[in-house]
Amino acid sequence: DLNVLEPQVEGVVGSVLYRPETMGKYTFGQIEKACEGKDSCKVILEMSFLSDPLYIGAYDYIRAAAAQTNVEIVAVYESQYDPAQTTAKLRDFLVANPDVSVVVFANDPTALAGVRVIEGLKMQDQIRSIAQGGTKAGAEAVKAGQLYATLAVLPLTASRLEGEMAL
Repeated sequence: DLNVLEPQVEGVVGSVLYRPETMGKYTFGQIEKACEGKDSCKVILEMSFLSDPLYIGAYDYIRAAAAQTNVEIVAVYESQYDPAQTTAKLRDFLVANPDVSVVVFANDPTALAGVRVIEGLKMQDQIRSIAQGGTKAGAEAVKAGQLYATLAVLPLTASRLEGEMAL
């Protein structure tokens, strides 16, 4: 069970991870803020891999939460953390859904590629972009107004905690 933060394998004494439900909750919180004041708020979600249990769990949370609000998920696509895939796929989804209000990206590099697509389609004034990553580049893009938000996953902190458990 990915939402249980206790060792689940005999001999393992600790785990450092985030619960899919937690990422879904934080991501949806940003989606809700980005959609405030809109009667209908259409959202495109990028997932790293459609088969990734962590993203599936987060998506399940977002989908369930959206059903109770003005948020409508109009498309979900896989990027494999590849900005080139984001560039190719996002353009088609935006053309097919010209009234999208929010795009959620799997990480900051794909978000920055996606922002270029959004700007190229002259949709930057209507779309708020949310990234999952919390990198320096993502934070700078938030400061510059290119991204609405970036969420910190903190891989270095996780690695440090894993190392401390091993010692």
